[in-house]
Amino acid sequence: MRHSFTLIIAVALVLVSPAVGKPLLRHSQDTYAKACMDWNDSYERLVELCETALNEPGLSENDRLGVMDVLGWSHVELGDLARATEIYDEMLTIKPGNVDAFNALGWIEWTKEDFEAAAAHFGSSMARKPTAEALAGLAASRYNTGELTLDEAAAQLEAAVAIDPDYSWPLARLGWNMHEAGRFDEALSAFDRAIEIDEFDTWAWGGRAQTLRYRGEFQEALEAIQTSLEIDETSTWDIYERGLILFDLSRYKQAINDFDTTMKDWPDIAYVRVMKARALIGLGREFHALGVLERAEVDLGYDYDVLDWRAWLYSINGMREKALQDAEAMIAADETNAWAHERLGSVYIEFDENDKARAAYEKALELEENMGYSLFKLASLDVRDGALDEGEARMMKALEAGIDEANISEFVAELSAKFEYVRAVQFRVKARDYLAAKEGG
Repeated sequence: MRHSFTLIIAVALVLVSPAVGKPLLRHSQDTYAKACMDWNDSYERLVELCETALNEPGLSENDRLGVMDVLGWSHVELGDLARATEIYDEMLTIKPGNVDAFNALGWIEWTKEDFEAAAAHFGSSMARKPTAEALAGLAASRYNTGELTLDEAAAQLEAAVAIDPDYSWPLARLGWNMHEAGRFDEALSAFDRAIEIDEFDTWAWGGRAQTLRYRGEFQEALEAIQTSLEIDETSTWDIYERGLILFDLSRYKQAINDFDTTMKDWPDIAYVRVMKARALIGLGREFHALGVLERAEVDLGYDYDVLDWRAWLYSINGMREKALQDAEAMIAADETNAWAHERLGSVYIEFDENDKARAAYEKALELEENMGYSLFKLASLDVRDGALDEGEARMMKALEAGIDEANISEFVAELSAKFEYVRAVQFRVKARDYLAAKEGG
């Protein structure tokens, strides 16, 4: 199966590296076709072996198709999807209905995120010969197009595993679907089952790590991503994920090392630079963080997250004009972005420009009514203005929207600053009871 082959080649890449002038055939390999179909070399050398094999005399039709399958998939792994598509189309010309070609074309379209086209190819494969690979690809593609619900896709992915109990991909895909839906217990169960089938499935290990991070189980997440990196130490995705976990563990220096490594492979991904800046902030190096964000704008141009964090840093360091410039640039880029208006409000409130802050927060709520932080800040402004009942009512709406526990403490502090000590204690109890009831169901 296609995704099983990928792992075999990944391991082979660690064990075998091409050398200049190295003979294509080893002593144990009788023909180029056999060497090609052994899948035991780098993708570049597999292309050489397979292309040479296609010119060998006496190649049977089955062997020719097998060689073309390896050649096509090698081009996929090397990023040449157009050439791979040509090869698989030619396979269908030689043998119409070839399920390996249909499945490969399905994965190519999956890679391009054209899930309707992918579903069509997997459907053609299923119509000719039902296989675990075709069913898994079809179910995953149809889920991504919205044709299947989460649970309908789960049933079909489970059916694929029932067809081939040694195929881990459907379970890893199921795990990611559940993870993205916030059903973390089911996600972890699926990832664990995938790993039981294939302990080298880095996609499942990575999914397990991210799910544990989302649940706040950072040490366990670190162990999972470390295992994945032991399998493939070159995975940029895994290195970045480890950086995020280390950040959550407040191990900022180590996180910065991983973000620096990630930036070399993903120089155009702005949020990696944002995370490096955040780690620098964690180390108390705010002006170094500003330098990272300023350089990000020079290199990449406008990016919302870069400006958002930079506006905050400028504001807390007393640079009003620069902070306002970034916040206003965010709004100019998208006037309907509620979070941009919220950032503008936070800049104004940092400089005690409360009326302007109130207007910005109200605009944010006009665009998105469940902006918890804006509700909290307006509640605080209400208290400062003496509108205590209005402030408490608004703060309860902020609780419903899911604000942080720290914001409750800040609001209680605002009440205390007005010498409303009893009221502050009563609100803390009220907030605690509300959150307990909400958590209890």
